[in-house]
Amino acid sequence: MLKRFCGEEAYPIKKAVWYILDGDGTWDDPYSLWLEIECDAGENLNEDTIILEAKPKLDISFHALNLKEEELQPGFVLLFENEEEDSEALLYYCDHQPTKNNRMEVLERTGDTLLIKITAETMDVNYYDGSKPDNKIELTTWFQFRG
Repeated sequence: MLKRFCGEEAYPIKKAVWYILDGDGTWDDPYSLWLEIECDAGENLNEDTIILEAKPKLDISFHALNLKEEELQPGFVLLFENEEEDSEALLYYCDHQPTKNNRMEVLERTGDTLLIKITAETMDVNYYDGSKPDNKIELTTWFQFRG
């Protein structure tokens, strides 16, 4: 899940849900596809994060002028750059930090369950001074509809 300057760290996914918040079709009030992911304790951790015993959580909202549930089919892609570091795209590790260059793609759909691939970037989870390169977040998992 996390590609850090010192290697890759994997965090098993405990829960992944999706839902749509209705908007009015304008950029002042867009539709939002919310993705929430909760992870368990990590595997293959590096020396600097093993003592933290973190169980990361990732929340990302992808905005669209119009968004209907039936559009969420294989090949559907949304982007959220998050250049202003909004709180609508956050990684909770030891503290919460914004994610940027967020991308989601629906790979498969079975009823209300979606297989989604997410990529994003964030400040290193253990070096908040900008001295290390950003972490790359990559995950592919099944999301359950939260109605």
